[in-house]
Amino acid sequence: MIQDFKARVAADGLARSSKWIVQVHPPRGLTASGKALGGLLGGTFDINLPIFDAIDNAVGALNDIDINLGGVNVNFNPNIPTLGFSLSGENESLRRINMFTSDVTLPSRDVAEVIRKTEGEQRAIGFKHIQNNLEIQYYCNESLREKKFFEDWQDIVYSRDGVSTGYYDDYISRIEVIKLNASMTEKTAHYQFNEAYCSNVAEIGLNNESDILKLGISFKFRNYERID
Repeated sequence: MIQDFKARVAADGLARSSKWIVQVHPPRGLTASGKALGGLLGGTFDINLPIFDAIDNAVGALNDIDINLGGVNVNFNPNIPTLGFSLSGENESLRRINMFTSDVTLPSRDVAEVIRKTEGEQRAIGFKHIQNNLEIQYYCNESLREKKFFEDWQDIVYSRDGVSTGYYDDYISRIEVIKLNASMTEKTAHYQFNEAYCSNVAEIGLNNESDILKLGISFKFRNYERID
């Protein structure tokens, strides 16, 4: 039994909690506003459009970029969900938002139930999934750039200045959590959270200690799926 267990571990490996990466894709509302994302882009870049929305969105996508970026290439990508478009060629500031990820908690999922009883003992009948928020923590840089980024995202959901609620398609996006093997050379699991948006920016406590500040962010989402 022990030898079989060792052989199976050698073949399949054991998952490490520290071998993962997170990719948070900004919503198109941030791109259009020129606020958080507009100040983080630079140089020549590509716009990858969902292939089914390419005809309708190609012109609009170029007009939504509220910044002079120079060369722009438009590509049609069937692998991008129709909820928006992705950008490549971001400068270092945008990459740091994802690079500064400290912790991520894959949400639990439960099955809701209704109680049925006709004769005899009652039965619990499952009928839908109940899922918690996606929780991500970030290391904070000196300017608290991460806090501003996600508060700008919240402002797309609800504008305090205009006292108005934003369009759903403008503030939803997708988040990817990718699990890697022990040597970080191979992707072993890939989860995609669809129609996600920033719902809570946690408090930050300041004190006279020298601890590194962390910022907790909660994301609501419609569903998640395992890609690989």
